[in-house]
Amino acid sequence: MKTYIYDQTDSPKRGYNIRISVYLIKRGNLHYVGVADRQSAGWKGDYATACDIISREHGHKSRGYSMVSKNIRLCSLGSTYDSHTD
Repeated sequence: MKTYIYDQTDSPKRGYNIRISVYLIKRGNLHYVGVADRQSAGWKGDYATACDIISREHGHKSRGYSMVSKNIRLCSLGSTYDSHTD
């Protein structure tokens, strides 16, 4: 099973106010996957944005709001829920 984590922070880019960063946990180390800057007025949410980054960078299929593979675990840092397993 592959485990990814994502974090939501403030974006430094002008016109965007949210930045989602995604990392892969491999052998106990964090490996950077990608980042996306979004506007909160028109976005799908942090989990869906993390799925888009993983799909774009690692080629795993995404349903838009979740991952197709059952072997991917996506965990959030700093939110009220701990993880999603799709």
